[in-house]
Amino acid sequence: MAINAHAGSATWKSNPVSTDWSVAVNWMPETVPDCDSCVATFGTSALPQVELFGNNNTPLTETVARITFTPGSSAYTITAHSFGALNFDGAGIVNQSGIQQNFKAEREAGSMGVGQFFFSKG
Repeated sequence: MAINAHAGSATWKSNPVSTDWSVAVNWMPETVPDCDSCVATFGTSALPQVELFGNNNTPLTETVARITFTPGSSAYTITAHSFGALNFDGAGIVNQSGIQQNFKAEREAGSMGVGQFFFSKG
């Protein structure tokens, strides 16, 4: 069973076990980037879909200073599902990959919540 740990900066693995942002084993080191000074780094990955899940009983907001896509990284789609959110509390998004990266905020059928992205500082 995967253990969730929230601590510091991390890089999305080239072969993560799932698409879930909040699962520590998807990151190297095995920690979930979730702090106002954390950096989430993305390079080449066999699984370039990253998802933030929450629900009306347990909303989820992860916070990072920035996301960095390194040169040559995969084309990612980062999706915030209903009641899932990502807060950027710093530089925001740094794309050095040379390709378009995608961010989606979704609302699942029957849900009152919508995925969100927040930019708190610049």
